[in-house]
Amino acid sequence: MLLAIGSIIMVVLAAGYSLIMPGRRHGGSTGVSGIGLSTLLAVLSGTAIGILSAQAVDYSKLLAMAIVVPVMAALGYWGGRKYSLRFAAHMVLIGSVSGYAGVIFGIGFFSANRVIFVTDVAFIVLLFIVLRLAEANTRTVRTDRGRVKSSTVNRGAGFILMYGTGLTAMAIAITLWGNSVSVGQIGQPLTQLSEYDTEHDLQIAQVEIGAAGLSPANTDFTKGGMMKINFQVKASAGANLTLTSSDLNVDAPLQTGDNVFLFNNPLPGTYKFAVGDRVCTFTVK
Repeated sequence: MLLAIGSIIMVVLAAGYSLIMPGRRHGGSTGVSGIGLSTLLAVLSGTAIGILSAQAVDYSKLLAMAIVVPVMAALGYWGGRKYSLRFAAHMVLIGSVSGYAGVIFGIGFFSANRVIFVTDVAFIVLLFIVLRLAEANTRTVRTDRGRVKSSTVNRGAGFILMYGTGLTAMAIAITLWGNSVSVGQIGQPLTQLSEYDTEHDLQIAQVEIGAAGLSPANTDFTKGGMMKINFQVKASAGANLTLTSSDLNVDAPLQTGDNVFLFNNPLPGTYKFAVGDRVCTFTVK
């Protein structure tokens, strides 16, 4: 959760600078080129924020859009008002629509536990490329406006280069050291190992049931002894849920919160559990 929120803040800050500051810099992009650049940045920013918001709120479309719309309304207004109020409204709309597309995309790929990292890195790299191309175009157009004007533009380019390098370094750090963060905090893990409770001679594990499905998708147990599994149902999973398993003859209603099941010495093999159309497995080795 904290990593997702931090990623959203990082993207918002980068997007805010990119949308708002170019219009404040003397010699920034104007006219058709500026409008095109701002629109592209709004699409990029909305999509990235949508993907990250989907994971931050446990894949709830409504809550994710509650984050996306206010953020893109603020960024779109401040980024577009330097051209006209009509264009500012266009920026708000295009950013919100892109954010919704990002939410749908993020939910669709919930099972990849590195979605947040990929989103951060892709957004920052694309943002840096767009800004560098825009700055190069600005320098070309304004070459003949004198030494002072050229010096101002070059200083702006240097600042963007430094800013972009810093953001890229931050993205690389997230990618390299992301594995030190618990996988459960950054997405849906694919597998887990059960823990052994020596005091009660039990193998224990917990499976979370949310809007995205059952997490993790598989849990490994060791042959012998009793298994204790807690199916923890989140509010986002919905109501009137039933856990079924034809392999172990389970057909039990679930309630929000903890639902504990005990299984005595199952034989080696893979056992399938389902909640509606959402599935997970237990593997006894």
